[in-house]
Amino acid sequence: MSLRFKWRTQAAEAIQFIHRKGPFKSLEEMEKYQELVDDIFASKRYPPVNGLEARVVIQRCWTGEYSDLSAPIAD
Repeated sequence: MSLRFKWRTQAAEAIQFIHRKGPFKSLEEMEKYQELVDDIFASKRYPPVNGLEARVVIQRCWTGEYSDLSAPIAD
């Protein structure tokens, strides 16, 4: 599983939790939701992460500021 796919999957799960969607009953339902996540991320609209300890790392991952894993580990 690629790192990008893993992050997209985790983002879909986070949005599912925030919006109280799911759990998905089928792969088709998840694919539709993944399209929504892709559209949201493409427009650079991210869910709020205020109050989360790892908010800086999460935001930098979403905005593509990291080129490798050493930077988020250092943050």
